[in-house]
Amino acid sequence: MFGVTLLPSIMYHNVDDLIVDAIKNIQDKMNPMINQSNLDLSQPSKGKTRHGLFDSLLICESLSDTVTKLDHPLTLVAYEKLDNECLIFVLNYAGELFEDDTMDDLLAVTNELLTQIANNQVTLVNELNFLPLKQLNKINEWNNT
Repeated sequence: MFGVTLLPSIMYHNVDDLIVDAIKNIQDKMNPMINQSNLDLSQPSKGKTRHGLFDSLLICESLSDTVTKLDHPLTLVAYEKLDNECLIFVLNYAGELFEDDTMDDLLAVTNELLTQIANNQVTLVNELNFLPLKQLNKINEWNNT
């Protein structure tokens, strides 16, 4: 099982890069931050970061097969099921902070990107479709009004 918690980071990429190279670049930049961090990651320091997004934390770590409690308003646990060759994503969020539709949209975008990458539909970052067809159609409908 793989858990994700956020570390302050901004990743820039070249749209002409191969997707695999972009992923390796992120991994290469995240690993030293994780290994050398001496931050107390249990308590985000709100308002002290330059980018409000980083009032949350991101840590990538291997977890046991079961996670008993994740004490954050937004958590994503992802793990691979080898028996049926799939990735499972479990998104937990505080309902008072996030709307169900917003979380559904977030998962739809994640699914869209991972499906394209896993099925080798695209190889370059600039070939990725970031919006599922349903969301793209909604935007096009709004633009036609």
